[in-house]
Amino acid sequence: MSRMMKLLALSMLWMLMASGIAAEPQAVDTALGNVGLSDETMWQISQPTRATVENANKCRGSFLRTMEKKVETKTCLVVNLMVVEDTQQPTFQLLLQEEKEITEVRVYETLLRNYVANANNGQGAYEYRLLPGEYTYGEESVHVLKMPMKPLKNSPVKINGTIYATDNDGCVRDPEMKLNVLDALDGLERRTMDFIVEVPELPMQVFTIYRTMPQRRDYDEKLLDEPSRQDILVCYGLDFKQSLLQPEQDGLEFAFEPNRIPDLVRTGEFFPVTIQVVNHGTRQTSCLLGRSFSRIPGLNGKLFYFGAVAPGATARFTRYFKIAPEERVNHAFVEIRFSDSWGILKQHLPLDLRFVH
Repeated sequence: MSRMMKLLALSMLWMLMASGIAAEPQAVDTALGNVGLSDETMWQISQPTRATVENANKCRGSFLRTMEKKVETKTCLVVNLMVVEDTQQPTFQLLLQEEKEITEVRVYETLLRNYVANANNGQGAYEYRLLPGEYTYGEESVHVLKMPMKPLKNSPVKINGTIYATDNDGCVRDPEMKLNVLDALDGLERRTMDFIVEVPELPMQVFTIYRTMPQRRDYDEKLLDEPSRQDILVCYGLDFKQSLLQPEQDGLEFAFEPNRIPDLVRTGEFFPVTIQVVNHGTRQTSCLLGRSFSRIPGLNGKLFYFGAVAPGATARFTRYFKIAPEERVNHAFVEIRFSDSWGILKQHLPLDLRFVH
């Protein structure tokens, strides 16, 4: 009976081959001996069945390149503290910086992975085939590209509620000295001041200025999150590092810069007072300061910063004073006294002012 079944299977195979219909080779049991087939035919029949494309899966191949997926551009406002040359007073410089946030994705080859069940001595194995023109996208990364900064030219800007305008360099023009940045830090108990800066079509920014005075260690130590570009003393290029040795005191000469103080001062208007100090001694000064004392509110409590003045060097500092029109005075007296990190100096400067209304 088994021999008849073998002959029947053989006749069916020959009929399929004769009709030109491709048949999927099937593994047959050859343990019963030779059924009259050639060795090549037996080898083809005994090969394992390949998986079809529908049963295969796709996987990631070799890395090819990195591709930009998304680019987002935004403009940021950068505020710097700077000193105006002609008045020697601090102001703000506004800059625009364009930032591009670029999202990149890694691109890989795409492979078709087929599982061959009977390969590798019956243990099974995978075979891979490249799919041309098809890619797999992998990990994403984001980085920010900052473009060179440009000044905010000739634009209106609101600072602490007051409207100003910038020049061609992006500097805030303040002819009426409404900013008066130095006045905000004249109190020795205060070392920071916030300025709210608003520019059309840009987010509001709070710009904080600092004044580091190392000799007052209880509240004037510099913190790590305080940028140096926002320090008023760094803005003037002054050295206020406390000296470990006794600084020069006796060899200092103080004087008002000539031709800077008018003979008659009009109330309600700013006028400059410039003090220069010459170090005739052999030691450097340490955290040298001047301060005005007067019974008139607009003349009292102004700080003059000198810092470290080297032997043989000259330092100058300018402050602007103004008496309110309500002050019905014709004559006022101001005295400038000086101190450093070691104490109060014996030198002082008297100033006699006359006013017109």
